[in-house]
Amino acid sequence: MATYTWTGGAGDGLWQTATNWDLASGNPDGVDDDAVFSSGAVSCTGVDSAKTIGNLRIGSGYTGILGVTAGTAITVSGTTLDFSGGGAGHNIQGTWTNVDVNTSISSTLNALRMTDSTITTLTITGGDGTVFIDGGNLGLTTVNQIGAQSSKLILGIAGNGVASITNLTMDSGEITRYGVVSGEVTILGGVFKDYEGTTATMHIYDGTVEHKSSSTITTLVVYGGEFDGSTNTNASCTITNTTLYQGGEVDLTSGLENYTLTNGLVYNGGNFSPDKGTTWTIS
Repeated sequence: MATYTWTGGAGDGLWQTATNWDLASGNPDGVDDDAVFSSGAVSCTGVDSAKTIGNLRIGSGYTGILGVTAGTAITVSGTTLDFSGGGAGHNIQGTWTNVDVNTSISSTLNALRMTDSTITTLTITGGDGTVFIDGGNLGLTTVNQIGAQSSKLILGIAGNGVASITNLTMDSGEITRYGVVSGEVTILGGVFKDYEGTTATMHIYDGTVEHKSSSTITTLVVYGGEFDGSTNTNASCTITNTTLYQGGEVDLTSGLENYTLTNGLVYNGGNFSPDKGTTWTIS
């Protein structure tokens, strides 16, 4: 097993050039190899072929970028991508078991973009950067955004989004969803901006869901916080099963009378605000 630390000494920005790494012999290109970008500002902008390595670590002292901000991604796969990089505009593509993000980047550019990738567990635990997970061939099993008060996660792009997310949990920061089909969404805090994608189950305990999607939510349970559909401009939106508890709020006052609660509302307290002129079954 070898650990390669990027120096960029060759000056060509290419992953495959041996003298860009501290070992100056070979490059990380096997499952027993780890790649580390810990310091310096020399970017890695190209790779000769897709690499499958062990782990990739991009440290906070590294201010270069991997990939090209508005172009070709570096194609690297492995077990864990540990990202706390100090540069903005990283563009990485690949298959990862774990992607762990804790970055202090604050920029109009993205801190990290991953296109056409498969990720088993994406965890964002801090920082104030933006992470984009987009492209037309994506899959995520679990997404956790915990303790990341200033972080922003953008899943998919309008009309061309993530294929599937099984579980998504957040307690802070902001997540925007485009074209993502989610199994279960749990909101413990923060702001979840829901633009596209069906959801099997959504539980809201605190925070806000800004619902702007026309897709179906099968089960919505609001224990606290707010489900806000007041700015949804879609012609129709369906929630099959809806339950509201004391301390929660469901606001459907878009003015378009565009929400259908298929099985009515199970009301256990809280604030329910429908559009004027609409009729609801409440039990």
